[in-house]
Amino acid sequence: VVVASVEFGLVKGDDDCDFVGLPSLRVKEDWRGRGVGSELLKALVEYVHAVGSPQIRFVWIFERSNDPVVSEACYGAGFERYFLDDGVIYTYDYSEDDKPTGDNSALPVIPDPRRNI
Repeated sequence: VVVASVEFGLVKGDDDCDFVGLPSLRVKEDWRGRGVGSELLKALVEYVHAVGSPQIRFVWIFERSNDPVVSEACYGAGFERYFLDDGVIYTYDYSEDDKPTGDNSALPVIPDPRRNI
C-alpha cells in the first residue's frame, strides 16, 4: 500500500550550483500526523547525499498554499522555512563539510520549478 509519495529531480543551476527540486509531496489522509512525510523527506535527503554530486547545494520545495502536510513534513525533516508573498519555500542545505558524494547518474532531471513561482 502506498501511503506517501514525493516527486523530485535534479535541477541544473548556473555556476556549478545544482539543487534537487520537489514539485510534489503527498501523504494519504489517514496516514497524516504520523511522521510519514518527515521520514520520507529524511530518506530523500540521505538518498540525494549518497547519489548526488558535490555541486548539489540544497533540496528545495515551494508550497503556494502553505499546506500543513508539507509544512509538518519539512519541519520534521530539518528543512528551513522562508515566507514569500505568494507561498512558502522550504530548503534543506548541505553544508560545505557534508556535500553529496555521488555523480548524479541516479537522479532524474526536471525543469526548474522556480519558474512557476
